[in-house]
This record gives sequence, structure tokens and C-alpha cells, in this order.
Amino acid sequence: TCPSTSPENVYYNEAGEKCSVTYASAMDLELTEDVFCHYLSICEILGIEEPLTEEVKEKLGRLEPVKRGSYGQILEWAREYREVEPGHRHVSHLYGLFPSELWEGKAEMKQAARVSLENRLKNGGGYTGWSCAWIVNLFGVLGDGEKAWEYLHILLTRSTYPNLWDAHEPFQIDGNFGGIAGICNMLVQDRGGEVKLLPALPKQFASGYAKGLRIKGGKAVDLAWEDGKVVSSEIYQKN
Repeated sequence: TCPSTSPENVYYNEAGEKCSVTYASAMDLELTEDVFCHYLSICEILGIEEPLTEEVKEKLGRLEPVKRGSYGQILEWAREYREVEPGHRHVSHLYGLFPSELWEGKAEMKQAARVSLENRLKNGGGYTGWSCAWIVNLFGVLGDGEKAWEYLHILLTRSTYPNLWDAHEPFQIDGNFGGIAGICNMLVQDRGGEVKLLPALPKQFASGYAKGLRIKGGKAVDLAWEDGKVVSSEIYQKN
């Protein structure tokens, strides 16, 4: 994909100049692979075979793979450039982890995503409401309930107004929707063909219950748990 950027982020090129445009940034590659795979899945389900189907299959096979860098991170751009802002609020290169499911079942890519995420946070990332909410979901998908809780707590205490609106002047609803999605991903996930109950439960949620958590296929989940263990659950058709 060319020209390409990693949204709003900037790197230093070989001459030490600040740049944002490159080719084959990680987010572009992940978005393209996601669209291609969804399209081919739909074609298979509906029995569609047309010239575009063959073209997408051929181009999916030629798509540049997302690379890992010198310390095990996901490379955000086509090359391992030095970042101008290592703690940038965006984590666009981790789209393959969440909201996409591209890296389900790929332990090495999940680990690389964790390395990238931890490096962002070590350098001050996650400082806007929507970004913090995305981080809650990323840690949820990684199965790290304590880290998911940590950033949920930050979201609620640092990035939420008294009326519960997400605080990023004047207001960003992504922080509200993302925060709720993060809580749901701590309790139930339907990813990669598998439904997981309590996949990222923090100790602060040791006992409780939830009803009507939506999953794929028009289904919902009710569950109750005690001391971190499921005591009852039901998956049922919602519509």
C-alpha cells in the first residue's frame, strides 16, 4: 500500500527528518488483510465465485506480512524507524490484535503486540480517553485482567467527567463505548471461533454476575461467578 501512514504518528527518516508518509504501514496491511479475509469468508458462505474472488485470493497471497522489530515489537512502518514520540496515544499498528482477530491463535504476534503496547505505555501512552479504552480492550484480549483493570480505572478516574462523558475536550464517545466494550471483553469474548468466559477477570471483579452480554450470531450470554470461577452460564439466541 503506497502512500501509507500510521495515523497521526511520526518517525525520523535516515536523514533525521520528521516524516509520516511511507509504504506498507502495519495498520494498512492489517486492514487490507481483514477486508480480504472477510470478503472471502462471505463468498464461501454464500457460494459466490466471481473474477473479484480470484483476484482477492491472489492478492491476499501477495500481501506484505506485518514484521517484527529488533526488540520483538510489531513494526509500525515498513522499516524500523526511530519514533519521534515513543509514547504516542495511537496504537494503530495493533489493530490486528483488537478490534480485529487476525492474530488469534498466533502466539508470536500476540507477544509482539504486548511488547509494542508495553513500550508505548512505558513512554507515557494511553493519555486520552479513547486511547485508554482501546488499551483496556487490548489487555483484555491478551488475557491480562489486572492490566485491563488498571487502565479501566485510569479511564474512569482521569478521563471521565462527573456526568460520565469521556473527557477529551469537549467529548469523545469512543471512550464511553470503548470502556464498556473493555468491561465486556474482560467477562466474555467470542473470537477466533471460540467463546471464552471470564478470559481477563481482575481480582476486583472476583465475584459477580452479568446478563445479556452480546456475542456473534445474534446470541447473548448470562453468567455468574464466585471467587473468579464460573458457577453458572447460559448462551442463548437473542434475535
